[in-house]
Amino acid sequence: MTFLRAMKYLLIFLVLAVLLSAMGTVLVSLWQTRGRTEDYTVFESRILRLEKDQFAKTLNDMTSDISYLAYTYDAYMGYFKDDGYKILENNWSVFLNGRELYYKLRLIDIQGNELIKINYSKTKGISISPPSELKNKSDRYYFDKAMSLSKNQIYISRLDLNIDGGQLSYPYQPALRLLTPVYDDAAQPAGFIVLSCDANLLMQDFVDIARASDGETFFLNRDGEWLLRTNTDETKWGYMYRGGGNNNFARQHPVVWGKMKAADEGQIVTDEGLFVFKIVPPYGVQEIDENTTLLSAEGPMYLVSFIPNNSRPGLNFREDFRGLAIDAFGSEYVFFLIAGLISALIVILGAVINKERRQLKIYTFDLLTGAYNRGPGFELLNKTYIRLLHRRHRRKSRPKLSLCFLDINGLKKINDTRGHEAGDRLITEVSEIIKSALPERSFFIRIGGDEFLLVLPDMDKKEAEELWQRIFKGFREAGRDESGHDRIAVSHGIAEFTFEQGETIDKIINLADDSMYVEKKSWHGNN
Repeated sequence: MTFLRAMKYLLIFLVLAVLLSAMGTVLVSLWQTRGRTEDYTVFESRILRLEKDQFAKTLNDMTSDISYLAYTYDAYMGYFKDDGYKILENNWSVFLNGRELYYKLRLIDIQGNELIKINYSKTKGISISPPSELKNKSDRYYFDKAMSLSKNQIYISRLDLNIDGGQLSYPYQPALRLLTPVYDDAAQPAGFIVLSCDANLLMQDFVDIARASDGETFFLNRDGEWLLRTNTDETKWGYMYRGGGNNNFARQHPVVWGKMKAADEGQIVTDEGLFVFKIVPPYGVQEIDENTTLLSAEGPMYLVSFIPNNSRPGLNFREDFRGLAIDAFGSEYVFFLIAGLISALIVILGAVINKERRQLKIYTFDLLTGAYNRGPGFELLNKTYIRLLHRRHRRKSRPKLSLCFLDINGLKKINDTRGHEAGDRLITEVSEIIKSALPERSFFIRIGGDEFLLVLPDMDKKEAEELWQRIFKGFREAGRDESGHDRIAVSHGIAEFTFEQGETIDKIINLADDSMYVEKKSWHGNN
């Protein structure tokens, strides 16, 4: 074979190697696309769930607050008669001063006249409007709605900008209003309370949580209009301005919007990118408890996470063959020609290595139990603690967080006598019972072979013990073994966070562990 012929074959081989390398890159990328899309969907869905849970918690606090205000009206006006308004002003001023979430509190009679008006701002504090500044509000949209409410009903307005006299108030004030009726001694309607929430603070909760997202977060009203966009202020509240009604999510993404309207949550991949969404209550009529009903002017609202195809994360789930081919070839044709063999090896090995690294990185859950692995679980526990600690400083009230340490009794004996497969079946059964009983915002961590840690936000020690009793009942219902003992025996210990200075997560875990050990020692004494 002559030198020229050898070079010719080498050149053909290099060209084919480059083509195969580029094709391999495209095929590997397409193969990885679906897995990566699922990874991003799960992660973004968790962020939206945190935002949804935070909104629901804040709304629950607001309904509790206005119910308390209605209770104080009944108490003071019933006992103090003519002095009741002055006493109410003082009491409500103290209330409003301790709640940065609200900027205005009013009492309005059945003719629409303001009887009490208290304002709050972070810079000026509390101010009570004198009688000369009180106005008649019978022409406002919420007056007729308030007058139609029955006892123990709470009306929540749409989330929008404040309007005064038919004009948008400036500076712009996003507002959410709660209304509830009040009654005189003869049980006749006497008026209603209006509690105005500073929606900027609600939005800030979304913004804080959305910082972990790989994309942009939208908050949309029932018509697909932007209430919040984390990456820009240009379009949010645009529908409130003259001529701004066409610039909204529903018109810009009609196909996506149509699919969102047909489901409570989900993910949609389009040529634009990945959309992950969740519906946000309240909407319609909801029973808060056996005595209180919430009526909402707003239809369903939506939280949306959007990762565009042209973003760096968006390259991970592009299904456009032509686009991926262009990315693979680029413009460096000479480089590909010279480095064909090397690039082929690098692409193949790189794809395998990157896939393994990504699997290792996202290996968050224990495959046997579905619980969080120790590292990711403790990281989420730390974030949960910090979030609740910030809430305490922001709202001047102590949140609730408890831990429940669990240890499966007798697992080693089962492994030694019946084999590890039997032990694994027991662990799996225990974890399934735990998962079926855990509230939505709670989670559990597998911290050892037979040890689990339940993380229980919004639960004090007593409530955590009640949850344990439900879990324990599930264990008892699993039956007994051939020796007559409970087939599933688990020791537990519970400790509650105080959120006081000097408290650490390790300290609370150790307290729960110590409590569990006492119970486990007693179990060994009886078996």
